[in-house]
Amino acid sequence: MRKDKWSDYILSIPLFIFFLHEIIQVGYIYFMCYSFFYQFFLYSLFYKINFYNKLNFLLKN
Repeated sequence: MRKDKWSDYILSIPLFIFFLHEIIQVGYIYFMCYSFFYQFFLYSLFYKINFYNKLNFLLKN
């Protein structure tokens, strides 16, 4: 058993901060892409519904 365990912990702290930063960055990029695609999907869905309603209205008259 070694006695200098605190030096190992001090050396592992910057590595832990680096990995935490990477995880946060990847999660943020994933969240931004997901929200963008979700907004695009909602917009396309609304556009399709609007288009079909206009088509139906034109065909009825």
